[in-house]
Amino acid sequence: MAADGVSVPSVGSWFVFEEILSRNGTIVSTVRSDTISFLIHHNGLHGRTGVTCAFSGYKRYGPDTVFIHYQRNGDFAVTTAAGGRQWNIYPFQSREPQFVIIRDSTWQTGENERIVREIRHVGSEAQVLPNGDSFTCSIVHDTETHVFFNPQNRPIRTITTLHELWYNRSVGYPSKIITTTTTADTTSTQVERQERTLVKAVLHHHDN
Repeated sequence: MAADGVSVPSVGSWFVFEEILSRNGTIVSTVRSDTISFLIHHNGLHGRTGVTCAFSGYKRYGPDTVFIHYQRNGDFAVTTAAGGRQWNIYPFQSREPQFVIIRDSTWQTGENERIVREIRHVGSEAQVLPNGDSFTCSIVHDTETHVFFNPQNRPIRTITTLHELWYNRSVGYPSKIITTTTTADTTSTQVERQERTLVKAVLHHHDN
């Protein structure tokens, strides 16, 4: 059981996703992609107990290995093997917004850059799988904005990365992740969007 009292997807659970990549509104590729497999349960990691370990596809432990902690308040915390001890907490249940200034630096040239991150619950919506199964997802936006300023403190380039995560607690893993990166300067705007959508899942629980 997780900290919130709900049974955790256990060893043998797996998730298959379809990935669609587009640039400036044009689809570049569509792939029925990797499988996330729940393989290991840790007694503790980075100050948290009851951590779940998931692998991408059939790979062994590596820098992209995902560690999951189901918070007592129903929120979803995640980090990777390459992410160190920093947990990303998504407020799917608590709906508590987060805002942090990651960087605010001025260079010797007088130019400066600022990076801010905001994580906010934005609502709920039903998701329907190809087999007809449906469930209600809580949706969170994780937005990182990177702005470059000229010496007169006017923005000359902005890179905004928005991760939209859909999550249903009974599924136990984000069922849709839409990443939109918008790069804009004084002359042009480029938009890249990657949509990663769950198409099939097999869930095993200790109480099955």
